[in-house]
Amino acid sequence: MRNNRFFKSFSPYRIILFICILSFLSGEAFSFQFYEDIQPLHSTDFGKWTKTDIYIPAGAVVAVMAKGEIWDIRKPHQWRWQPFDVLRFKIGEEGREISIDRGVDRRTPLNVNVVSCEEGGYLILGMGTWWRYKNPETKRGKILLRMIVWEKDHRDRIEEELFELVRSHPKDEQIRGLVGYSALCFGQRGEYQKVQNLYKIIQENLEFDWDRVYPMVLNQLSDFEIHLGRYEKAKAYLQESLKRIKGFDNPYMESLVLRRLGTVASRLKEYENANQFFEKALHISIAIKNREAIGTCLLSMGWNLLRMDRPVEAEASFQKAIQVFKQRDKFLSQRRCYLGLGECYIRLNRIGEAKVSFETALAIGVKASDPTVQWQSHSWLGRIAEKEEDYSGAFEHYEKSIRIIETMRAQYTDPTIKALFMKDKIKVYERMIQLLYKMQRAPEALHYLERARARVMLEMLAGKAFSSKNREENELLIQERTLRRQIEELSMREERIGLEGPEGLEGESLEGKEIAKSLNNKVELLRAKYKTILERIERLNPELASLITINPLKASEIQSLLEGDTALLEYFIGVEGRYVFVITSQKVLAVPLKVDAGTIFEKIREFRRRAVEGITLDRLLTKVYERPLIDLHEILMKPVMEELSGKKHLVIVPHGMLHYLPFQALLSKEGRYLIESFTISYLPSASVLKYARAKNKGNRSDLFAVGNPSTGLPPLPAAEVEVKEVSILFEKNRVLTGEQATKTAVKDYGTKYDLMLISTHGEMIESNPLKSNLRFAISKKDDGKLTVSEIFDLEIKANLVTLSACETGLVKGEAGDFPQGDDLVGLSRAFIHAGAPSVVASLWKVSDDSTVQIMKNFYQNMRTLSKAEALRKAQLDLMRSTVRFTVTRAGGGVIQPSSKGAEEVIECSHPFFWAPFVLLGDWR
Repeated sequence: MRNNRFFKSFSPYRIILFICILSFLSGEAFSFQFYEDIQPLHSTDFGKWTKTDIYIPAGAVVAVMAKGEIWDIRKPHQWRWQPFDVLRFKIGEEGREISIDRGVDRRTPLNVNVVSCEEGGYLILGMGTWWRYKNPETKRGKILLRMIVWEKDHRDRIEEELFELVRSHPKDEQIRGLVGYSALCFGQRGEYQKVQNLYKIIQENLEFDWDRVYPMVLNQLSDFEIHLGRYEKAKAYLQESLKRIKGFDNPYMESLVLRRLGTVASRLKEYENANQFFEKALHISIAIKNREAIGTCLLSMGWNLLRMDRPVEAEASFQKAIQVFKQRDKFLSQRRCYLGLGECYIRLNRIGEAKVSFETALAIGVKASDPTVQWQSHSWLGRIAEKEEDYSGAFEHYEKSIRIIETMRAQYTDPTIKALFMKDKIKVYERMIQLLYKMQRAPEALHYLERARARVMLEMLAGKAFSSKNREENELLIQERTLRRQIEELSMREERIGLEGPEGLEGESLEGKEIAKSLNNKVELLRAKYKTILERIERLNPELASLITINPLKASEIQSLLEGDTALLEYFIGVEGRYVFVITSQKVLAVPLKVDAGTIFEKIREFRRRAVEGITLDRLLTKVYERPLIDLHEILMKPVMEELSGKKHLVIVPHGMLHYLPFQALLSKEGRYLIESFTISYLPSASVLKYARAKNKGNRSDLFAVGNPSTGLPPLPAAEVEVKEVSILFEKNRVLTGEQATKTAVKDYGTKYDLMLISTHGEMIESNPLKSNLRFAISKKDDGKLTVSEIFDLEIKANLVTLSACETGLVKGEAGDFPQGDDLVGLSRAFIHAGAPSVVASLWKVSDDSTVQIMKNFYQNMRTLSKAEALRKAQLDLMRSTVRFTVTRAGGGVIQPSSKGAEEVIECSHPFFWAPFVLLGDWR
């Protein structure tokens, strides 16, 4: 590979041979193309663009490494330039000019860069192309290039292959430097999972010298954490980066990290600390005379002042930043200045000026391909239009803002990250829902609510569809996925085209209109192809087709899934507005809730404190839980009770804290529980019903049950009784207990039965929901923890999964909070993803004795009733039962005796016993 003579002249054959040799020596099949000593650039090429015969396909990632030097013969010791000083390249004649970068260490520059190419084209090199007036005939020297190209279909292998290159070339600083520049490239594209992968590689291979790479990766990770609102994590990355950068003579990089530390401090409401960081960064930027850095410091100061509610001072800072950027001809850098100015003017009630500022920010954001500025500008312009009662204009801005947000979040792969991404963006959906309610367009408001909630789960369900043993189906699935991505990418480009063109902000050029028209035609052609592919898949496998097209349903599609006696209640608890949507087969209605979110949440907490958490025998004998249940019935149910006349079944789609509330236990002023009037089931979103319904085959013949595994945790003897008594109801069954109930056995047998009953300990890990797990016996093959991530990967045929472990129905987000949009990952949703149309789970730590009774009755009832009706009857029977349960022990570690050694018997009318279990998914 290091033999330059072998590649002295460019030859495609030699490149392919080189890759084969490298693959053979390393034992790996590499997916990239490696070019070395590309068209050496001599002094005679100075000031010219040179077209090579290397074609770069669209969507490729290109890594460029340069070596060599150019000098001026008049003063060769004074005027000498490395590649980062003079070399530029572009992909295609119309491509943007890209510089080679110096790197963190100014004393020994890396001279590398990594870029992602949206458009394809031939590689074109330019040396001193912006120095034409500086006597090219006086220049001497030569620059050599190496280049690695990963085509679009091989981008998923970049991280691991980069490390293989580093490992095979341990002394090559440039190749090691590509890790940092790849992080920068991925970070700019929002592909933060790839940045995390590179960070992990560094952490796991500390035998290599990463000093010049580490700060770049840390900076990108900090950007990522800032983007997601995880400021403490961002702070830690930046502090480590600053410590490492001080070892290099790079004041610009130091000022950049200080500026980011200021941003983090500002977000943490440490405003004075933020100002100190910004002042330090500004001082360094002035010292090195970097006007772009000066402008960015002033911009950051403006945002900090705005957060301190000092809009007049903030306006002055933003205006200074704009002037600095204008001096440097940094037009695109002004976009966030105008966004900040708009917010200043809003606070100062200068609405006209605010509107102009947001329109300017949007226009520049479009030209800069900055989706964050675009969605924020559209959101603000929508608010202004709404205030001016221009509802159609407001709708258009909100719709564009939402479309951009959804395109952005499609770049993330990790479901927890997808959920966190929505944290500061759900407000746009809330405003859209409120606007459509004002416009009396309830069905459309419902559609946007569906787009806001449980989106992660829908995407995961759709992704699950990409699995088929049929060769023709698999080929069609690959085509479907490719076309869908192309449509998304082109649609986003359409959004950018509107304000682009030679005429700038003043108007759209004829050329711009032609480009937009051409793009629109391409999108329409792709959509036609996509429709044809879906029709072919539908003919081959209707079920597979239904899974692929799981997108948020429209109101009419939801209505078509509901029986005549069923009403779906979908709740939205926003900061500014709260609604319950009533959907039946005949109508869609939005009803406002007049109580604020804080009051609703406090009533739910009050119920759980009084009836669930740390329950004692004394408290089970009182009815202190009734007051919050009556209040919640008045808030959540009374406004829609007239609309439910004649309905027998309610499907509840909760939102936020409502996930902790058993609606079946809501109590009317007349003393009637909601379950006494209706059969009740739940959905994470109405759109999930389409998937669940498609998976429901009605199979209920056999049972697989697991109870009281040997987990090392406190034993659950009643769980063993439970699974054995339930299994008697089935001729064909398999029951695992004790040491037999390993995770491996559960994964092997659990995929083969119609019904699954799992009664064991459950562990919720709030900070990392994907690692929440069910506990089984530890074996030589595994640790006994069946995690949410592992459940996702299962392929089960079960018509119903019952999780009678503790709190298996709860799903929590970061630090126990609910991510905006209800994109929650938990055990019950994992089993739906794995193929179960329905899951029964619990909302709190349950009593052993009552659980045995309710599960036995539930499975007995399912012989003749639907799942929802079977669960309701079991709950009502338990509620009204005269059977008494002795709770001298702590009932699964939950019920605490009122005094040491106390023995009492309690009737099961208390909701603690009968209300915790909920049916999630298809209720039939």
